[in-house]
Amino acid sequence: MNFEKSEFVDRVRIFVKAGDGGNGCVSFRRERYVPKGGPDGGDGGDGGFVILRANPNISTLLSFVGKKKFIAENGKNGKGKKMKGRNGKDLILDVPVGTIVKDLGTGEVLADMNTPWKMVCVARGGRGGRGNHHFKTPTRRAPRIFEKGEKGERRWLELELKILADAALVGYPNVGKSSLIARMSNARPKIANYPFTTLIPNLGVVRLDTDKEYIVADIPG
Repeated sequence: MNFEKSEFVDRVRIFVKAGDGGNGCVSFRRERYVPKGGPDGGDGGDGGFVILRANPNISTLLSFVGKKKFIAENGKNGKGKKMKGRNGKDLILDVPVGTIVKDLGTGEVLADMNTPWKMVCVARGGRGGRGNHHFKTPTRRAPRIFEKGEKGERRWLELELKILADAALVGYPNVGKSSLIARMSNARPKIANYPFTTLIPNLGVVRLDTDKEYIVADIPG
């Protein structure tokens, strides 16, 4: 069994933006023997959503360190022959189970990611604009009118992890619990050769064979 040290991060701030909707298309039917076909501009695709997913296989918010902006894909513009533009791909961000999601602009708690694989939309994609075939009327047979796609939602979020340890080190004072957790993880507890050095719990993350992380707590005593 291989141990790999991992840093512990329990709070981050990130910016998320959903994709913009694609623009509608101005186009007219052009076929042989139909020199003056009607409007056939297609609608724009919808923008992708930004979605948070509670992943039980990760234990920290370390993946958000060093990258603060997360943007979903825009919808594509509509085309002729009433062809709708492709929808933008949703952006799914994995967070640990137990993450609290807060809107920094309003202070509102948006979600408690307390269930494995729970998914919450934190930014909705913009709706695609309508093509010119929607604007044909008996008196307006060749409209050059279209709609632009709506803008996707954007916001700053704070992600805070409620700490739940998977294992705890319990033992008599000064027997090496802090030294052990320091060797197993990137935790840096105070270590000294006298009893009761540890005054508050220390937390470290241990990754086993690189596919699973565990939180280990060093309990004072």
